[in-house]
Amino acid sequence: MVLIKNMLYLGWLGKGNVGDDVLFELFKYMFNKYHENKSNKEVINIDSIPVVEGYKIDLASYDLIVLGGGSLIHLPYWLNICAEGMKKGIPVVTWGTGFDGLYKEENDHAIHLTGQYTSSYRNIYENFDYLSVRGPFTTNLLTNIGIKKEIHEIGDPALVYDSEISGDHLEVARQDKHILINWGTSYNNVFGGNELMVEQELAITIKSLISQGYIITIYPIWTEDISAVKRLGQKINDARCHVQEIVYEAKTLQKIIQNSYLSINLKLHANILSAAANRPFISLAYRGKCFDFSRTVNCLDYTIATDIVTSRKILNLVQNIETNYDNIVGRFKEAKAKYHPKIVDSIQTMSEILG
Repeated sequence: MVLIKNMLYLGWLGKGNVGDDVLFELFKYMFNKYHENKSNKEVINIDSIPVVEGYKIDLASYDLIVLGGGSLIHLPYWLNICAEGMKKGIPVVTWGTGFDGLYKEENDHAIHLTGQYTSSYRNIYENFDYLSVRGPFTTNLLTNIGIKKEIHEIGDPALVYDSEISGDHLEVARQDKHILINWGTSYNNVFGGNELMVEQELAITIKSLISQGYIITIYPIWTEDISAVKRLGQKINDARCHVQEIVYEAKTLQKIIQNSYLSINLKLHANILSAAANRPFISLAYRGKCFDFSRTVNCLDYTIATDIVTSRKILNLVQNIETNYDNIVGRFKEAKAKYHPKIVDSIQTMSEILG
């Protein structure tokens, strides 16, 4: 008789966003790789839930619920599902999930939840069977609201995407004159509240890089970024600036990143996938989560909040990367050496909880 164990992975999936989708892809891959099968007749089924208003599923058939990667740990939609699972006696865990907000590196110790639901959220956090987060800012948030449960800081799992999926065999030739630019939108929900100002500085930056002999590719990581990418490309209007008008899934995107020299990115997982491929990045940090990640790979000095971005600052960092390239790649390797075992341990812990 075949024993089927059902897991439910919670994440912002099916929305054309590479960052969230790559985390689900990686979770399934790593769980199947590191889960200790107690029997050859055991089958692990990993589901996700459609993020559609008014759509509800029955949680009773699940043996484990996983609050996955992404900025989910403070959002009512996901926490309500976790709380419902807990009431039904289903083990609920988190996997490198995180907090996001308009906080910067210097605000990390002051990060705090506010509002009428803080007490109920605290109760949910304390009742997770296993609590892992992606970075120090999320750890600080939980500590600041008085969480006593052990918090496992495992880094953003996508940092080890290449190591796991490709075995860290990054054989694609680096093109030293190819710079990737990730652009998009958060509908002005960014530091400074003015994406067009950042876009203008980026346009000046790109024209200067082209004059230095660089070839540029502007690309989106979310389908809702495409119009912004097209608009930036129109401002450049140069054959040496390629505009990618579709969103590629992670495996294809990683080959493009591996083929580049460095990347300049708005979105969080554009930075993470760049680091995963050992390609230096400049983060145009639009929200706090970008600082959270940059600290985990020791690259806060390559991170500029969008309210203080200028073309001169970006160009200075490009020049700095040219000089310190190997040092930056070394930082990525150190971070992977630190966090990869923690991510594997998190999977094995969930495997034990699943039983």
